[in-house]
Amino acid sequence: IGTSYSGTSAAPPDGLLVEGEVNFGDTSPQGRFNVGGDGGIQGVIVINRTLTDGVMVRFRRNGVTVGDISTAGGITSYNAFTGSHYATIDGSVEKGMLVTLTGANKYLENNESSELMYGVSKSHLANDPKIMGSYLGLQTLTAPHDSSNPHLIMAVGNGEIWVIDQGQDLEPGDYLISSSVEGHAMKDMGEFELANVVARVAEPVTWSAVSQNINGIKHKRVSVFFESFARNHKADKLEKDVLEMKEQINIITRELERLRNYITVEAKNK
Repeated sequence: IGTSYSGTSAAPPDGLLVEGEVNFGDTSPQGRFNVGGDGGIQGVIVINRTLTDGVMVRFRRNGVTVGDISTAGGITSYNAFTGSHYATIDGSVEKGMLVTLTGANKYLENNESSELMYGVSKSHLANDPKIMGSYLGLQTLTAPHDSSNPHLIMAVGNGEIWVIDQGQDLEPGDYLISSSVEGHAMKDMGEFELANVVARVAEPVTWSAVSQNINGIKHKRVSVFFESFARNHKADKLEKDVLEMKEQINIITRELERLRNYITVEAKNK
């Protein structure tokens, strides 16, 4: 495999220090470290951690760890996991704001063989079924948005969403749906027969301790686990009613049995 170095390099006691581009067989390198080849049956890059489980790859930003790929119990784990989709959007959006699908899609790098960049806008409808997720940011912050630099929308795993106060504190496990406040979610309190859940609350929020507000309503960016399903409150109510009716039937049945036994005893005494 051909190897090229640009810049300066030196050999410190614990390995090779390279300043510039490192290329192993990649005919069109684009990054600082590039590996190319057909990979064969074993893959292009093989990482083998011997003896014990632990971190395989660690990701850092300005020296601070922001994630890793590790093995535990012989299973690969991606930590901490946030899955995002590519999107295109006009105007500025704050991190954690809910966005909804518009259908005005484009393609990554203007290549129809590549991934979709979903057209989105800030949400503004309560219980919107078209919510995609919450806004994370541009893939490359220092470059303008274009077909090669999409916006990222958090939609899987954990993340953050702006939530408004509806008079009830938030507890871990509470379900969230979109609200009519732009880009904000709200707690699902059964107002809609079919609730379009977008996330589950991952941290408690006591609204009396929150001072931030939007349009006179308290709001907070909250840690969540993303969900995507319809919660049927009408069916839940019917199920509850049926269970209550069954309990009433059981009570009546027991009372009828008691009366029947009483009548039988009275008849024998006569």
